[in-house]
Amino acid sequence: MERYEFQDGSSSKFWEVEVEGEKLTVRFGRIGTNGQTKEKTFASAAAATKEKDTLVKEKTGKGYVAAGASSASASPVAAKPKKAAPEKDVAVTPDTVPTGEPPVAKAPPPLSGVSLLSRPALASRSRPAPARDPKECLAALAHALAQPRAPKPNGEAVSPWPQELRNHPLRSDMNAEEIVQWGKTFLDNGLLPYFRTSRSAQVAETRTLCENFAFWTVATQGAAAALAVADALRDHSEKNSNYRNTVWSDLILAAFRAALSSAPEKDYEAAVEAARALRDKDDWARDAFLAFVLADDRPNSDDLTPLSVLEDAAAAGFDASASPTLVPLVAEAPATRTKPWRVKRNYYLYFSYFDLLADEIAATVIAAARRNGDSALPTL
Repeated sequence: MERYEFQDGSSSKFWEVEVEGEKLTVRFGRIGTNGQTKEKTFASAAAATKEKDTLVKEKTGKGYVAAGASSASASPVAAKPKKAAPEKDVAVTPDTVPTGEPPVAKAPPPLSGVSLLSRPALASRSRPAPARDPKECLAALAHALAQPRAPKPNGEAVSPWPQELRNHPLRSDMNAEEIVQWGKTFLDNGLLPYFRTSRSAQVAETRTLCENFAFWTVATQGAAAALAVADALRDHSEKNSNYRNTVWSDLILAAFRAALSSAPEKDYEAAVEAARALRDKDDWARDAFLAFVLADDRPNSDDLTPLSVLEDAAAAGFDASASPTLVPLVAEAPATRTKPWRVKRNYYLYFSYFDLLADEIAATVIAAARRNGDSALPTL
């Protein structure tokens, strides 16, 4: 098998590929381990070879080098030619335009899609959220729970936070089960249902409460334990529509994604290993959750990325385009590789049911496309 390796700081991984007739085999993992193996059969040997060449180009473009070669000589991607020095602007007059060749109008600079949106993209490992002090998170939570709650947009009163949350605040010596129970009480008492009645400034307040809880959990319990807490809270609140059974409709998961994105590298790696142990290829909702909250868009990532989960689901016969469950992964995977999952008309209808705001989703799509070196237009 052809072998490629990536080493950068604490990351030390390998990736191997081989084609035998119509079968493509890939093996990957940490250097020094047996790693994981995936196989895929194509319609022809030529198709398998073409896919192999595409994957090799992707890997070498991300920094992988052929085993035994230097990073300068291993990549088959040709070096980009140096750009010529820009020509000086010349005034366009009848004397300077050759006969029969009209002057070419200067194109306006391209617009930046993210700058036109009111919300930033969701955090990811390469775009981490700013770290927060756990003591400040705890104090902010305690203060918020002691305040009267604002009425709903229709004027309907909202019950105050239960005394249980105020009398038994979060403590760093709590075990995971106690934190999960606190989180469930937190969610059960109007947090998410209240959010779903509003698209106003109260959304920001709700997000802050969730994020303070998530950042505190990651900082005091560790990223792996926090991932387990998020998994226990996943889909805890009852949905009034099957379309809401996605990670984009569980606000607490977006909060844990932000908190995990800023975890220290060693702690984050522990969460990735914990996620691998939690994977269940009969439960694609869980795999979508894991890929979403980890948001692992580092160049040396191989599994639990949006594209990897989508391809695994397709290989298992799960139709990702027939369910909203994996739509969030389609949005963050390379657009050139996700066309099969964007062909159904109902794919576009799903977006009206998600609880994340449309401009936040759009900003995330654009940021992911830039990271993938791809265009966001097909997904948008």
